[in-house]
Amino acid sequence: MKYVGKNIRRLRQKQGWSQSEVASKLNISVPAFSKIETGITDINISRLNQIAELFGTTTSSILIEEGSPQGDQTKMKELNELYDRLRARD
Repeated sequence: MKYVGKNIRRLRQKQGWSQSEVASKLNISVPAFSKIETGITDINISRLNQIAELFGTTTSSILIEEGSPQGDQTKMKELNELYDRLRARD
């Protein structure tokens, strides 16, 4: 899950936001957000959706490991199916 945190950090830095600003927007503490970015804390699908919405992206794009082929439709389909299953359980 560390790459998920790295993707979130990359999105935050791209926006020019501090950890404190993002934590405030997510209504969580700065240490809690820091743990998400460093991969210490696993995030649930609800929080992942909230983060994706905040950054104007998809949950799938956050879940894809940086450097993996973005055009791999099979991988995207599998991620979307996993997302749907997790969402049904959440």
